[in-house]
Amino acid sequence: ALRVGAAGDLEQRARALQAGQTASDLDATLLALALAMREESDGPFQAGAATLLAAQRAGALSPALASDYRHLLGQALPGGPLSAAIAEASQPGAGESFETALIEAVRRRVDERGYAALRAGLSDLADILGAASPTGAVRLLDLAESANDVARLRLVALAAGEISVAVAKRGNPKDLIDAAAGTWRLTSRDWIALAGFATALLVITLAGLAGTARALREARTRRTPAPNLGADGDDLDATYRIKANRGRRD
Repeated sequence: ALRVGAAGDLEQRARALQAGQTASDLDATLLALALAMREESDGPFQAGAATLLAAQRAGALSPALASDYRHLLGQALPGGPLSAAIAEASQPGAGESFETALIEAVRRRVDERGYAALRAGLSDLADILGAASPTGAVRLLDLAESANDVARLRLVALAAGEISVAVAKRGNPKDLIDAAAGTWRLTSRDWIALAGFATALLVITLAGLAGTARALREARTRRTPAPNLGADGDDLDATYRIKANRGRRD
């Protein structure tokens, strides 16, 4: 599963940012917020943040979409980037570890309303991740140009799961987004992709039914005793039953 990071990663990322070793503070800011707001490690905030970072690393995060999420981050943590909280936590005489001081500095700066908006945006990403594979979620994010596009892709992913990823590989990049807006029409290539998926599902279903029927036949055979055959091949048990019935009628 994707993870935005652990508590032990925060100081390393913050120090690298402070030393100018990295140009982006996105991962450090998301991790600091997750720790400051006590988000669960397997909750929607962490899953959505990890999906966002995976898309960034894969080059699938468009500048426009990155700008939207940076705007949400700015609303959640107003007053400048994470560097301000890092500078405060780095002051001597804090009486606590750098990591603890940074988390507290971030917590004091959080705007509750802005944080709720950020959390909702990341929850959309978490839903996409839950409906598709991590690779599929990144592929879908590659289609988005705005947070509104992400919200539409979430609806498609929840409805179609991995089928939406298959269509994204074959169709126009805007097809799935238009689908959520109610304007998409399936093309012949889309129908072929869906037919292939339906065929595969049918084959799997029939194979499962055939296996079940075979297991039932084998179980019935095991319960049926072997015939008691005589030297000439006659079923002695059946012959005995016939003679017995005749004797009772006589």
